[in-house]
Amino acid sequence: MRSSFSFRPRKDSAVIGLTARRILALLCVGLGLSGCMGALQATSPRPVHCEPPQVLMQTDFARYRQSRLGILLFEVPPYASEAAPDVTDAYYRELLSTGLFRTVKILPYTVKNDQEALWWARSEGWDLLMRSGIQYLLDGSGALPTHIEVRTRILDVRTGQPIWEVLQKAYSEPGADVDLFWTTVPGKPAQRYRLLSSALGVQLAQMLIPPEEKTTRPMRSK
Repeated sequence: MRSSFSFRPRKDSAVIGLTARRILALLCVGLGLSGCMGALQATSPRPVHCEPPQVLMQTDFARYRQSRLGILLFEVPPYASEAAPDVTDAYYRELLSTGLFRTVKILPYTVKNDQEALWWARSEGWDLLMRSGIQYLLDGSGALPTHIEVRTRILDVRTGQPIWEVLQKAYSEPGADVDLFWTTVPGKPAQRYRLLSSALGVQLAQMLIPPEEKTTRPMRSK
């Protein structure tokens, strides 16, 4: 239980009995609450944590350099329908930046199965097709943790066979609150799912780059 702060006047007006934290609190009052709180909140943005990916199927991607990659809109649970465009775009941008592909494009189709997806890809002349889905999404609006799980499959359009399948997870947690006795300063909010999606896009892109071409690439902080 959080201890309350109370000040009782003493006959000799001495402050010897005050603890160091209470003296600091009184100094904050004298200097202005807003300035003290602002200093305490001046922290770096909350980090994004990417768990190690679970690779379910893997092929040497060097064989597919300069292929034309079509990315279908991400499949999402009913409660996360608004997230599909944002997550799809995050992956698209990261895969485009690798330079591995001749062309990368988002395909605005909703499909029921691989056969339907491959039909669209073949009719438009794509070499590879990416089908991804959000398995789980918890967007805590910053005050609560944010979690996302994404499953991705990349298909060889000519053969219709999957060449990559991976499950990725990422999360971000809000910072701890700061107790100032008379009030509580909220901790920094957790990152939202859009930034988590971008981090997972970076992770997937790094996985596809051939080992001899990999370079250290920092994840975006915002």
